[in-house]
Amino acid sequence: MDVKDIRMMAHIASTHSGYNDRAKRTFHRLAKQYLEEIAHGLGLRDGQYSIRSNKAGVACLGEVILHSDNLYVHLGGSIPRPEFYYRCVKGQKDYRGGLNTHMEYEKLTDIDAVVRVFQNHIERNRFEWAS
Repeated sequence: MDVKDIRMMAHIASTHSGYNDRAKRTFHRLAKQYLEEIAHGLGLRDGQYSIRSNKAGVACLGEVILHSDNLYVHLGGSIPRPEFYYRCVKGQKDYRGGLNTHMEYEKLTDIDAVVRVFQNHIERNRFEWAS
């Protein structure tokens, strides 16, 4: 995935609602590709993560989610935003997890740096919230 595609995905997430069907389809395609690259960068293998896409209704962009044994990344949402969120989880059946942490979409262009941020987040936070 090249920087141009990442910037397009980020632009759509930051500026578009679901009323533009072409933009919505493009966002979901690019977000799934991006999260697949993140999963590989984290060293995740089949069965250790899932990527889900929910296009939601006409008024929403929808969401694309990477859910692993330790990390939950949520791209998109119901209103345009300049940021997305991620959090630690305790398994792939944990939909609540720890506290949400936000990152601006514009920071996604350096995939290796994003992978490092997620790895550091997992190391620092995975046991803080679990009890």
